[in-house]
Amino acid sequence: MRKVFLVVGLAVLWMLIGALGLAQDREGFPSWWDELTPAQQEWAKAAQLGPYAPQGIDWAKIERLAKEEGSVVVYSQSSRIKKSAAYFNEKYPDITVEYFDFYIYDLIARWQSEVAAGVHNVDFIYADDEAMMINEFLVPPNKMIWSFVTPTVKETWMAPEYYDPLLIMRITFQAVFYNPASYPEAPIDNLWDVTKPEWSRKVLIMDPMVDPFALNFLTTLMQYPDELAVAYEEEFGKPLTLDPGIPDAGYQWLKDFIENRPVVVASDDDVANGVGAEGSDKVGLAAFYSKYRWTLKGLVNIYPIHDVIPFAGTQTFTFLGISDQAPHPNAAKLFIREMIGTSEDTIGAFYPWHVPGDFKPRAGQPASEGMPEGATLETLAPRYAPNDAQFLYDNGLKVRDFWLTHYKG
Repeated sequence: MRKVFLVVGLAVLWMLIGALGLAQDREGFPSWWDELTPAQQEWAKAAQLGPYAPQGIDWAKIERLAKEEGSVVVYSQSSRIKKSAAYFNEKYPDITVEYFDFYIYDLIARWQSEVAAGVHNVDFIYADDEAMMINEFLVPPNKMIWSFVTPTVKETWMAPEYYDPLLIMRITFQAVFYNPASYPEAPIDNLWDVTKPEWSRKVLIMDPMVDPFALNFLTTLMQYPDELAVAYEEEFGKPLTLDPGIPDAGYQWLKDFIENRPVVVASDDDVANGVGAEGSDKVGLAAFYSKYRWTLKGLVNIYPIHDVIPFAGTQTFTFLGISDQAPHPNAAKLFIREMIGTSEDTIGAFYPWHVPGDFKPRAGQPASEGMPEGATLETLAPRYAPNDAQFLYDNGLKVRDFWLTHYKG
């Protein structure tokens, strides 16, 4: 009898070890696979995502399954998703698109609360917030999004970092703007300029206490203290001396900028309107380059400054991925394919974002109509510091607290 129990016990033990060691025993399974729930694992297998993603993609099968699913639900941080949905609907009238556009914090709050409650309504997510998307939502214990990368992406995206670990669909620049009607040429060429007395109360920026993009802009600059130290010496002709308690040139720049009393506004719309108003002598920081399209429409008069030392601004990224346990994963894949574009139509459902200052990181993608001569993703990217998800995650609150401590209005 003891031998029987021993044999049965060993069999059960080996079954458990086999189940728990699945990630180690199968090639291609990530190290965090065993931290997922059985429901997540089963869904990933059925949806053919993660370790179950095939080498090639049978788009005819996916399209058939997507039409059987009959609908697709997207949460987007951009209202331009409405136009993208219309593009998709015209091409696939059998698939209903439900889209919801939110401010980024509202999108994340709703998405998180639904997942926590076990509600899986949304199929794919189009959102920024590099820190949370990469460091919180991509892996357990809070895995909420799955990467879906097609062969077209691997063949045409400019570099692997634009799709690994999560697909970046849009690169946009947060720029420095001025009013060309008020100045014959760009009035600043160095970030230290905005710390000078003549720019007191004349620099507009979104409130970094409430706007994640303004906070990310400032936090990214803190990643480059050496470059800011060199820029200081180029501007003032002497080495930078740090104030007591200030750790490096990044925080010295931030302290000097804050003490020069920038004007905090609610949004980059307000930055564009304030800088672009008739007779305005102000400049704007951290506003999205895409606001330049307002100039092309005759609504304001703003122009981005490309030649600023050490950076003309920052790069921010918008991610596209399939929501965990999405009810319509094939329809989501089909929509993502349309966003990626084809060889015949490289822009595709991305067209609402194909505007000045917004770029798909696809090699050879033509710049949008209205971009300044020679201003392409390839030429602009070296001038704009890229947001680093880990650095933002580790330092964002520190920068926010520094602002809160020093900003007096």
